[in-house]
Amino acid sequence: EPFRPRIAPTYVETPPILDGTMSGGEWDRVASTTGFLHTDMSLSALQPRVWAAFDEEYLYVCFQSSNPGGVKSAIQERDGVGIFTEDAIEIFLQPGSDGTYHQFAANSLDTRFDSEKQISTWNAEWKSASRIEKDKWYVGATWTIEVAIPFAAFGDAQAPADGAVWRANFCRDWTAVDGPYRATSWAHVGSMFHNPAKFGELLFHRGSPAIQVTGFGDLSNGQIALEGVASARKGQ
Repeated sequence: EPFRPRIAPTYVETPPILDGTMSGGEWDRVASTTGFLHTDMSLSALQPRVWAAFDEEYLYVCFQSSNPGGVKSAIQERDGVGIFTEDAIEIFLQPGSDGTYHQFAANSLDTRFDSEKQISTWNAEWKSASRIEKDKWYVGATWTIEVAIPFAAFGDAQAPADGAVWRANFCRDWTAVDGPYRATSWAHVGSMFHNPAKFGELLFHRGSPAIQVTGFGDLSNGQIALEGVASARKGQ
């Protein structure tokens, strides 16, 4: 059995506003994770953070990442495979045990790509909103993207029951690096993102505390130190 990273999305009474801005009270007490790997299974020096939350209608995911050379996106066509050569985020979800999984990807223009078991004619009514903040030299940039995926996309009338576990993965494609190091993954999938047997897990429970993995130390200097915080769900 492969190692599976796990995150318990935080149940929220008030959903985040999808505008690409992490406003106060939206994500600060929501479960988050990091620890992205290259396809050769080495830890990436470029580490996005991912937050996950849900209510009765949607799964909410937020990615935030610092981009040393800026954020590059040009593709505007829905389901255009060119977004995977740009700065892009990818979310993989496998709700059931029959092997069916879904891919959701977007660039900083909020151009969307979605598929069911690599068949891109499958489309869902999901949403994303991005914002880019450039550094003071106008070279690097921080990209924030908020995503809302309806449970109805999987034929479910409402959120999973408490205790339900979905297979999942979060991925980040970079233009700041070349070759095999431009693709990074939260789950230990190796050289193939479409590898549901090695996806991580989402644990759904309306009472789960917000466990936030915030960092792994100074990776650029080879110093690894797990950092994080835990807090009760907002309203508890």
